Amino acid sequence: MRSWWAWAAAGLAACAAATGVVSAPGPAAADPDQPPALPVFSPAPTDWTPHMDFWPYNTFTYQVTPEMIGGMSDSCQWFNAQFDPLMGQINDVNRALAQRADVYAGVQSQADAVVANIDRATGFLAPRLKPLTIRNTPNNYGPYSAIYGGEQLTGVLFQLSRIADSMRKKQPAGFTRPHIDSAAGWGDALRNSGACT
Repeated sequence: MRSWWAWAAAGLAACAAATGVVSAPGPAAADPDQPPALPVFSPAPTDWTPHMDFWPYNTFTYQVTPEMIGGMSDSCQWFNAQFDPLMGQINDVNRALAQRADVYAGVQSQADAVVANIDRATGFLAPRLKPLTIRNTPNNYGPYSAIYGGEQLTGVLFQLSRIADSMRKKQPAGFTRPHIDSAAGWGDALRNSGACT
C-alpha cells in the first residue's frame, strides 16, 4: 500500500507533465553576477580643447598636434562615459575572488566578462594615447605628455592593462588590488584636474 507522500508526489509529477513544465525546459537563467558587456564606444564630435595656459604646458604648445588633440578628446569622452562602470565591475570581481579565497572557479565567467570589457577599453585607448607621450627630447625631459591630463590617462591605460593581465594569469585578489587602486588614483587625478571638462 502506497503512503500519502507517494500519492502526492505522483500527483505533482503528473500535473507538471500535463502542463509541460517537465518536458519543455526553459532557457537558462542569466548569471546575476555576470557583468554586462560595455558597449563599443564611439566618440562624438566635440569642441574640447586642451588646457595650455599654465606651466609647463604653455612651453609645450609647439609640440601639440591635431592627432594629439583628437586622441585626448576621444579618450576623455571614453573616460567620462565608461571608466566608472568598468572600475565598478573590476572591483566586484576582485571582491568576489577574495571572498572565495582566490579560487577562480567560482568567478571565472565574471572575470572573463570583465577582462573582455578591459580589452575593449584598452583597445580603444591605446592608439589614441600613444601619440601623447613624447620621449628622448633634446631638453632631457623623460617621457611626458605635452597635453594636460595625458599623463593621467596614460596611467589609467597602463593600470587597466595590468589588471587584465593579472586576471588572465589567475593571480590572487591581493596581487591585483594595487593595480586597481592605482587605476582609481589616476582616474581621480584626471577628474580633479579638470582636463577632460
